[in-house]
Amino acid sequence: MIQMITIFNFRSLHAPIAVIGFFTNPWVLLAWVGNFALQLSAVYAPFMQQALRTVPLNLEDWGLILLVALPLFLITEIYKIRVWKTKELLGSRRIH
Repeated sequence: MIQMITIFNFRSLHAPIAVIGFFTNPWVLLAWVGNFALQLSAVYAPFMQQALRTVPLNLEDWGLILLVALPLFLITEIYKIRVWKTKELLGSRRIH
């Protein structure tokens, strides 16, 4: 699940998601939705549960997953925003 959240971080190594836009790459969104659907089916579809030996996750489990994954996303985005703002500030001070 962590890779599903961080994929939005690594669409650009330099620009924050607010700059590049969340919906600018429909293929990434389509892949994300497909991946999430497959993960849900692995956890909740009875035939997949039996084949993969999984059990349904409750709301507490999903909360724990987000609690672990979200900080990585936020830290990376905050770093990119700070670097982006610094570059903008330095760029505006240069003599053209």
